Amino acid sequence: FNQSPRCYRTLYSFLFRLYMQFNTLKNKGMVLVNPAIPETEKTMVVVGVARGGTSIVAGSLKHLGLFMGNAKAPVYEDTRLSLAFEKQSKEKFEQVIADYNSKHDLWAWKRPSSLNDLPRIAKKLRNPHFIFVFRDMLSIANRNTISMHTEIKSGLSRAFDDYKKIIKFISKTNHPALLISSEKVVKNKTEFIDALSKFCQITPTEEQIEAAKSFLTSNPRAYLDATRLTKAKGELDFNLLKCGIVKGWSCYVINHGVTNIEVVVNNKVVQTLS
Repeated sequence: FNQSPRCYRTLYSFLFRLYMQFNTLKNKGMVLVNPAIPETEKTMVVVGVARGGTSIVAGSLKHLGLFMGNAKAPVYEDTRLSLAFEKQSKEKFEQVIADYNSKHDLWAWKRPSSLNDLPRIAKKLRNPHFIFVFRDMLSIANRNTISMHTEIKSGLSRAFDDYKKIIKFISKTNHPALLISSEKVVKNKTEFIDALSKFCQITPTEEQIEAAKSFLTSNPRAYLDATRLTKAKGELDFNLLKCGIVKGWSCYVINHGVTNIEVVVNNKVVQTLS
């Protein structure tokens, strides 16, 4: 074997080209359908099936510094804009949009139900850039079975129908669109954050990039807890409890339904209420 410097340079060049060839074959879960428009004013719209990974993308945008209304962890949904969109607010959808546009050149919005009215949204928003999030349908249906107690077959059918709506819109729209696999991005954090930044045309700080990377996880506990149907909230009057009287209230967080309550004393159930 010739150990001359020239031989090493040739070997290094060959290995580098081989690596680049294999790297291009790797499925990183990100596909740009329509390139982003180089304009300052735009709106990023995160779209996907419920429990299909939209919170991962929305949370990443939040950590990268984008304004997202009152969106907070773990679901990162702006309730002000979403309630207006679904006509459950005194504010109109257009009013909230106008307010955000007047204060921010770039902002983002995530709401899974937006997939039912994408053409309308595209017309209402300023320079919309869509980020479509995909996840395998069995994972979506199974997550709904665990969190929402839905039947697996109906969950698969619903996910299939919802994805058809998204695909129909993608096939017709000329708006900039980035397609994301929620399973792949967790395994390719650096490439995902880079693709997201380029699509949004932002330059995040190193701190923001690291925060976004740290946020990315395949099974976020806070999200799983917050989105389960059986998650409840309530209060107990501790002043009366000292007198031997149990008084308080409880309800489910998602549908505000009445919960079943067990009164436990010394590890024994002494009363059940509903």
